[in-house]
Amino acid sequence: MQQNNVDEIDLRELILTLWRNKILVLICTLAFTLLSAAYAFLSAPTYQATSNILPPTPANFSAYNVVALSDDKLPTLDVEEAYRIFLRHLNSGALKLEFFEKYYIPIKASSLEPGISEREQLWLSFNAALSVSTPNIGSADFASVKLYDPDAKQASDWVNEYVTTAMQRASQQAVNTLESAIKGRIQRLTIDIASLRAAAEQDRLNRIARLKEDLVLAKAIDLKSPASQHNLIISYNKDTAYLRGSLALEAELALLEARTDNDPFIEDLSLMNEQLALLKTLQLSDAPLKLATIDSFAVAPETPIKPKKRFIILLGLLAGGMLGICMVLIRVWWKKGSNTR
Repeated sequence: MQQNNVDEIDLRELILTLWRNKILVLICTLAFTLLSAAYAFLSAPTYQATSNILPPTPANFSAYNVVALSDDKLPTLDVEEAYRIFLRHLNSGALKLEFFEKYYIPIKASSLEPGISEREQLWLSFNAALSVSTPNIGSADFASVKLYDPDAKQASDWVNEYVTTAMQRASQQAVNTLESAIKGRIQRLTIDIASLRAAAEQDRLNRIARLKEDLVLAKAIDLKSPASQHNLIISYNKDTAYLRGSLALEAELALLEARTDNDPFIEDLSLMNEQLALLKTLQLSDAPLKLATIDSFAVAPETPIKPKKRFIILLGLLAGGMLGICMVLIRVWWKKGSNTR
């Protein structure tokens, strides 16, 4: 009971002490509140511009597959692969460096040619200001690009330019890949056709050489026509070809020696020539490929995300009040200590 009375007396004395020193508490509270308000209203605001990007639809790059499906050896695109190409460019260091050199330095640098130290600081500031978030491949989550800057319109313009540049680079890579595959396929077919033609010409020459020998042998035995087999068709091999007779051998030899084009006698050559002709005419349409879908473009925000004025003022109010109370308690403790001594 006595302890409770002591606690009540101490609490009462504390409240009375704070009341007697309320001016000091109010001054500290007011001072910190004013300082916090000054910081909140006078510090440069920071705006956040955001653009969200979703995976593409097959229609976005249908022009690519229309060309790629013309030959089974050409690479095609699906939604996952198209989005992967885009995300690779969206988060690439090369794009960030190009954007930094082209847009960030001319605006933020103190001179046209900043020194190494300033460039390093600007690069750190740029990486802190730019945020690129990419989802896991196969998920439906969108990618996003955020940029923080004191200029709201500049922030939104930069985000849109960054996303557009990434889109263009991804599209160009896909086009370059397809064009390279077409050129490689044309070269391969050209080589294959040339090889077939060379082989056919060598076969013609070899056939002529064999026929000449068979003709010599047929004339040596005075065999002009094959022996009658009662209308049966006899199959002759390399060793018995002379039995066809000199007349047949001379006729075939004359045809082979007069032949100037072996193409009609090369198997599958006609199909290969058709494929080659088709590949040489393949060309992507002028419609740009879209390997991602922009869900929302960045717009200039009206409200800054920094400083958070209400939070800063409230924090200053609480800090000022707590400091005032602490000062009162320290003052009382000091006086009690002095009286004791």
